[in-house]
Amino acid sequence: MGRWRIFGVGQLFMAAFFPGFVLSGLYMGYILIVCLIHPEWGPPLPLEERNVPFSKKMTILVTTLLPTLSIIFAVLGTSSLGLPHLQRLLRWMYRVGFSGGGL
Repeated sequence: MGRWRIFGVGQLFMAAFFPGFVLSGLYMGYILIVCLIHPEWGPPLPLEERNVPFSKKMTILVTTLLPTLSIIFAVLGTSSLGLPHLQRLLRWMYRVGFSGGGL
């Protein structure tokens, strides 16, 4: 039997990025091929829904992507950069913020 090696949660999350991107690309390719073969399965949006101003698109992008990316950086960035104190602070903030207080 081989030796056990313990990996941190941040390392496991980082290891899942590449396979996740590959699977996402394969899924997008599958959808593209299926929609090229059967266009009725993926009809285009109506023209009214496609004409969205660029500023509105950017607002939606920032308001949905920024919180997600900040959480990802808080978890992965701190562990991969070796900042255990920041991780402890984030755990404390989570405990205080979601459990109703208590030091």
